[in-house]
Amino acid sequence: MTNDYDSNIEENYHAKHPHLIRCTELLPIQFKGNDGMLFFAKADFYHPIDNYYIELKDHPLNLVKTKSDSERRMAAIPKHVRITNQHYLAHGWNHSLYKQQIVQSTLAADGIKLLLVFTKPLPTKKINQMNKHGLEYVIA
Repeated sequence: MTNDYDSNIEENYHAKHPHLIRCTELLPIQFKGNDGMLFFAKADFYHPIDNYYIELKDHPLNLVKTKSDSERRMAAIPKHVRITNQHYLAHGWNHSLYKQQIVQSTLAADGIKLLLVFTKPLPTKKINQMNKHGLEYVIA
């Protein structure tokens, strides 16, 4: 366990759920994207009592289908524009519904559960998209 959190949201969530174990290593599985590109993923927490991983999200997921598409979208942002967190939320692979679907389904095939935990309410449209794609999630 470490005190090096990726965000204040993770630190605050952990303070409310101290029994969770902070994940600092990549998940032990390599993932294959819809475009054939390989990638790795890291969960935020591990729930030792119920034996599952948690991926904490503070915003709705985007609909970027591939890692290469995410990279193209980010590269297309004009050089004079200061890239903000909003750009990553809108175009980043780490915030993609498709990435989360690949990670969850690949882990599930190996008997490993990963649950998405959203810390804020989500628009109905985003909930419907996640339901359509079979994502396992809760809104805390």
